[in-house]
Order: sequence, then structure tokens, then C-alpha cells
Amino acid sequence: MHIEHVIPQCLGVFKNNLTLTELVCNDCNQFFGDNLELALGRDSLEGIARYRFGIGPQKVPFFKRICLKVEGPQQVKGVHVIPKLPGGKASHDIQAVSQVGFFSPSTGEYEYFTMAEVPSKVELEEKGLLSSSRPIIFYGEPKELLEGLKGKGIDIRITEIKEEHVDMPPAMVPVRVRARIDAILLTCPP
Repeated sequence: MHIEHVIPQCLGVFKNNLTLTELVCNDCNQFFGDNLELALGRDSLEGIARYRFGIGPQKVPFFKRICLKVEGPQQVKGVHVIPKLPGGKASHDIQAVSQVGFFSPSTGEYEYFTMAEVPSKVELEEKGLLSSSRPIIFYGEPKELLEGLKGKGIDIRITEIKEEHVDMPPAMVPVRVRARIDAILLTCPP
């Protein structure tokens, strides 16, 4: 038997939180938890705010509906980021996610893609992203990212790996947020 929380735990854990029993079947209760509550608690703008302020389970949000990218400064412009847990000793509260960056000759800037977003080899070639003499930038484990690219038919030969640690800027940095509100999030009450 599952306990049915009137206020889902993803929205915070409260002393004497009201719970119900045997009003919702186990399958439906699990569906609500896996689909509605997780989406609201960890894949929404509200979920990011809860995470940043330490409300609810402190698991890193997953982003299917939200994209956060650094707007500047130039050395990290366009990098995909996620918020860090509150209370850390870092002077910034964002961190880069695993991604790969290709230099775009047409814009003069790097375009960054998480592995789920990497376009096809043909699309990368059409944009001129594979023909640049500029280095490819990896945030994350380079070997893992190279394997991910190879799995998408993009076989890149690396002759030299130069490791440079580029951290997020210590001062306030603008981050562009793109969020998709879909049927799941619309189902959740405000």
C-alpha cells in the first residue's frame, strides 16, 4: 500500500503532512509521482526555484522542458548550465553540464550541444561546424562525449587534447532560460 501525500513531497516535506490511504490505487499513485510530481518538482521553473532554495528533495533537476544557457561573457557564452545546490563554497551558483561545442564560422562563436541535442553529421557540416580549424570544446569527460558523437555517426579524430579548466565567472552572469510548458505541467494546479 502506498501513502498518498496530499502535498507531494517534491514540493517540500512538512511536519504532520496530510496523507491518505486506500483512496488512489497503487498504479495511479505511482503514475502521479513519476509523471506529474517529478515534472513539477524537478523539471519546471518552479522546480528550479525550489532546488535553489533547498525546498524538497535536493536532487539535481533534470531538464527535458527547460534549457539554461549562459549569455556572457564570451569565453562561456552559450554553455548549457544547471543550478548548483545552495550553500556551496563556490562563488557562482551554476555549473556546466556535459556538452560539446563547435566553432561556427558564420557567427564567430561556439555553438554548444548536449548529447541529446547534437544535430546530425549532415546538419553540422551544412552549418560549417565540422570544418572549422578551431578546437572542439568538451564540458564533461572527453572520451565519453567522443563515444556519444561516434554513436551519432560523427567520428572525430583527436590529435591533441589540451585540458583547460574554464569555470563559470565569479560575478553575476546572465543566463537565458527557455522553458516548455506542456500538457503535464498544465495539468498541475498553480
